[in-house]
Amino acid sequence: MFSKLNFNTLNPLLKFSLGVFILLIYACKGEVYKDKVPTEYFFRNSEVSSFRISPDGKYISFLRTNQNGDKNLFIKNVADKKELQLTSFEGKSIRDYRWIGCRYFSLIVEDAACKDFGLYTLQSNGDDLDEVVFSNSVTKIDFIQKGNRSDNSSILFSMNDRDPERTDVYELSLETGEKRNIMSNPGNFIEWFADGDNVIRLARGSESTNENWYYRSGNKEGFKKIVSNYFTTNIKPIAFVKSQKHTIYALSNLGRDKYALVEFDCNNGKEIRTIYETKDADILDFLYSPKIDKVVYVSTGLGKGKIHFLSPNIEAYYARLNKRLGTDIIEIVDHDELEHNIILRAYSDIEPGSFYLYSSKKDSLRKLSDINSKIDSSQMSVMKPVSYKNREGVNIHAYLTLPKNTNRKSCPLIVMPHGGPYQRTHWGYDAEVQFFANRGYAVFQPNFRGSTGYGKAFFNAGLRKWNENIQNDVEDGVNWLIENNMIDSARIVAYGRGFGGLTAINLAIEQPHIYKCVISYSGILNLFTYIKSTPLYYKPHRYVIEELLGNPEKDIDYIKSVSPIFNLKKLNRPVFFFQGGKDARANMVETNQFLRELKKYNKEVEYVLREDEGYKIGKFENKVHFYNAVDNFLKSHLK
Repeated sequence: MFSKLNFNTLNPLLKFSLGVFILLIYACKGEVYKDKVPTEYFFRNSEVSSFRISPDGKYISFLRTNQNGDKNLFIKNVADKKELQLTSFEGKSIRDYRWIGCRYFSLIVEDAACKDFGLYTLQSNGDDLDEVVFSNSVTKIDFIQKGNRSDNSSILFSMNDRDPERTDVYELSLETGEKRNIMSNPGNFIEWFADGDNVIRLARGSESTNENWYYRSGNKEGFKKIVSNYFTTNIKPIAFVKSQKHTIYALSNLGRDKYALVEFDCNNGKEIRTIYETKDADILDFLYSPKIDKVVYVSTGLGKGKIHFLSPNIEAYYARLNKRLGTDIIEIVDHDELEHNIILRAYSDIEPGSFYLYSSKKDSLRKLSDINSKIDSSQMSVMKPVSYKNREGVNIHAYLTLPKNTNRKSCPLIVMPHGGPYQRTHWGYDAEVQFFANRGYAVFQPNFRGSTGYGKAFFNAGLRKWNENIQNDVEDGVNWLIENNMIDSARIVAYGRGFGGLTAINLAIEQPHIYKCVISYSGILNLFTYIKSTPLYYKPHRYVIEELLGNPEKDIDYIKSVSPIFNLKKLNRPVFFFQGGKDARANMVETNQFLRELKKYNKEVEYVLREDEGYKIGKFENKVHFYNAVDNFLKSHLK
């Protein structure tokens, strides 16, 4: 009655058609057998990162990461390419570092749990590594950007060692090692800005739900308040204009919905002129040239990141480099004082990218390093900018990555809400997204209301609306994909990290008809404890934090409604939950309670705990274990 099909006897055209059909069937089960890339390739610790160049352009510095995720500092001579390792930290990593002139470095070092910090200095030849400040989890240390990079005499930094709730300004002499307090916090200052002479002349403060800006014209004067607005109306300083003492370049949304590039008069707290603005989106990024004292381009987060050039010379320069590198995005990472030697990063959605050293005088380009040489762009999937209307007619921007070699109508979907909670997803290479796409899953990343980059009205519409506007926007996006036959509506999963993990669990709780299962990577479980455990140095922000997340004494019902730990009876989908034992944001007692309650209600849960990890997995072997476990979980629940 039935004969066995002999594939080898078919004619070539039918054989090809049947082969493609079989491939699509298996691919749409989330198993891409052709061009399946090993998990290890996606999640290798980037060998080198954080490239910088000395002010004289003679040396390049960078961080190299070992298999345990520890980052150490290296330096390379531009001329002879000789390399020298400067630090050998184990069990801790360099979080940030700066050249101080051409002779010194300053480093901020932290452990995996982000509980112990140290401020170090060392010479550029590797000598005299000194820990000048040691702190713990209640202490906050940050560099203050100096206006003059060539000054190698001292470091400016802020720290809250005098009062845990307030940061003061310190200057550290590199010659003597002396640390001195040059400015005590008057009470509510949270950020400091220096001019070209390295004098602190601008400060940001927090007062209730307002953000204030304070200015002084010189060292001998006191600060005066120049701007005060609800915290979503603000300015973001870029640089002091060298030829006009009281003027800064800034991004501003004063009197408008979107951030624009402006000149701002610090004496009277008013804009002088608008240099560039667009009605479509906030300006998110910019490039300022100290050499010519101008902002030479700005960009928004629309699509792939739309650039507007303000200098014809820079536009022509970018066009030449784009042609030579053949990539979508070129980012200037650092440059020397004369802007003759420039470190670039070139990347796209299907390429992690590479770092280059460009000499503008010689018009020469030298590759410094690939970010991940194991990735073959021909095996990666395109991240496509899309948009849709939500139920209220608001335009929502998102990114959709469809796996290669699949029939999209039968493709399972991973919905990936961003963290923050009030951040956004950007276009570009994302190892997680590409891993999932390579395994046959479409990935959908909506920038729902409350995301940054689309104006303050759009942002404000998401404030404390997680169980309303945010979830509605995600649901409307998923329905838009289904209506347009882009995915398999029967196989959808929610996946997120941090606040994205909280959102993912809530999506599965409130919309069980959509989601087959949920994956939470270091997800927040209880907003009450999260808000109350905010470090002391965030106390000046506490009213803003409560505007964003809720007041734990006044908004009890709301916070309970969006905290997964109080809604477990409604969670009727299998859960995969990862937690790092050193995650400073996590409460392990609550994590264990969460797991016990799930088992009590006979919920299906898979739990991965890594005692040696923090909020984000750092060790290579732990990354591979995690993503292989996630892959197996998806296979078992999206059959």
